[in-house]
Amino acid sequence: YRRGNGSSQHDRGQAIDLQFSDCKSRSDYMLRCKELIAMLPIDQIIFEQAGGKTWIHISSKSTGNRNKITSYDGSKYMSGLVLVA
Repeated sequence: YRRGNGSSQHDRGQAIDLQFSDCKSRSDYMLRCKELIAMLPIDQIIFEQAGGKTWIHISSKSTGNRNKITSYDGSKYMSGLVLVA
């Protein structure tokens, strides 16, 4: 569970942060992102790689999904799926 700021998609039940026990590397997580993008209606997906941890933020709305794909390295957001060192 991630506590939102009162107006986040997490608070509205539109977003979750995911970790997978079978993903052993950031490359595994990148592949999982691609699978989720192909399977689900996406408002936004963020491939997050920060503080020695990796996870996927994914959100979806009933209408108006943006299909926004972003990566985050702990300090900046980057467009698309970017594998950071």
